[in-house]
Amino acid sequence: MLQQAFHIFKKDSRHLRYEIGAALGMAILFIAADTGNGIRSGFSDLLQVLLPVTWCYLIARAVHEEPIPGDRQFWITRPYNRASLVLAKAILILVCVNLPLLIAQAAILAIDGFPLLSNLGALLWEQILVTTVVTLPALAFAAMTTNMIQFVAVAGLPAALGFAALTPLRGLGAVQWIAFSAVAAVTLAVEISTLWLQYRLRTTLRSFGLAAAGILFGLGLVMLGPGSAAFAIQSRLSGSLRSPLQVELQPGISPVSRGSLLPKGATVISLPFRVAGLPERATLRCEGVELTIHAPSGETWSGQTSFDAPFQQNADGCVGRRSIHPIFLEKNRDQPVRIHGTLSLTVFGNPRSTNLLPETPTPVPGVGQCLAQPRELEMLKDRDLRPFLCAAALRWPRLLITGHAVDRDAGETFSTDLSYSPFPAELMISPIQTNLGLVAAEAVTITTQEPLAHVRVAFDAKDIRLGNLELPTAR
Repeated sequence: MLQQAFHIFKKDSRHLRYEIGAALGMAILFIAADTGNGIRSGFSDLLQVLLPVTWCYLIARAVHEEPIPGDRQFWITRPYNRASLVLAKAILILVCVNLPLLIAQAAILAIDGFPLLSNLGALLWEQILVTTVVTLPALAFAAMTTNMIQFVAVAGLPAALGFAALTPLRGLGAVQWIAFSAVAAVTLAVEISTLWLQYRLRTTLRSFGLAAAGILFGLGLVMLGPGSAAFAIQSRLSGSLRSPLQVELQPGISPVSRGSLLPKGATVISLPFRVAGLPERATLRCEGVELTIHAPSGETWSGQTSFDAPFQQNADGCVGRRSIHPIFLEKNRDQPVRIHGTLSLTVFGNPRSTNLLPETPTPVPGVGQCLAQPRELEMLKDRDLRPFLCAAALRWPRLLITGHAVDRDAGETFSTDLSYSPFPAELMISPIQTNLGLVAAEAVTITTQEPLAHVRVAFDAKDIRLGNLELPTAR
């Protein structure tokens, strides 16, 4: 079987030498375009799109050398073992896709000063992600088609639906990895089942039905699964605090601290929370809130959890914003209402600080590298602001990262790309992820804090007037 598989692989390599050369050439160009301490060019961004497209094209062309559907293919009359056929295509993908990507990502990390040994697990995990999300789907769709036109028509719709599904996933914030993992598991099961049906039984119609059912199930899992369920799973996977937290909704926040005026006609209320019971030297991060408002008339209004909604984080609490139905707000603006719900939050602790060397990449434990940059921007020359850049390998770390002056704790906190995923890498072609911040200081210190617990705390507030929570709008 192995000898026959290598025979088919050598035959495919000769027939597809131009396509293979194009894929390898783009991998080499990607190394040159993506190096530079995480400061990428527009050409690098273009290659990150062209590389997966080229891989899919190469895989489809290789599979179509011995198309599966139909009953008049030449290879059926040959003494081809189907296991050898699958193995030959797998060797081609390994040699022409996975191995060049692994070498390219390792080269970029090494050139930019990241240690390869400590990132080896992340590099290998990245290969699993690319295989699950890119190469196996291309292999499965190619096995259900006979030419490139059919492949593009069949694979284009699921690719567009998968891209559209990323929008609700972003709404889960740092816990989106749970939904992504569930969808990836469903995708992997469908891919393997489809390939088995095609190469073992050659039942194309049944394979199409299985693929369609898997796509619909995955989309439903993403779009209908509540965000509160994802955070509840995250809280069960994390540690627990020694003492429970208490959350209280406290109206009376001044309009000045609520931020800028909202557009005319907006109906938004502020939700000022105070959290008690935090451990010493701990920092909290409010993630999302679900609430129900009960009016004296018996009418209710409910707001679902959105984990990408920004919170104003305070030392002992946070302030959130939530759009509310204008008719409900108008009817109950001056009525005493009851508001109850659940606040999802993360507690960080065990701070660790690193002083950055002037304009020199400094290793930061748990992060990667951070660099205090010179004030080259014209807008910064007359201001006491120092830009700084932090770069991490293959994913943004599970840490709350703050850049600040040496003698202060407050500063620029990176939280938009934060993910609580336990896996060492996320799906990305470029192996370096960066964030840029500004600090009002000459010398910059980076402080990291690790998540201690993810908790969901119930709150119940009575006799609240919505008029005291309503945010001002432009006149």
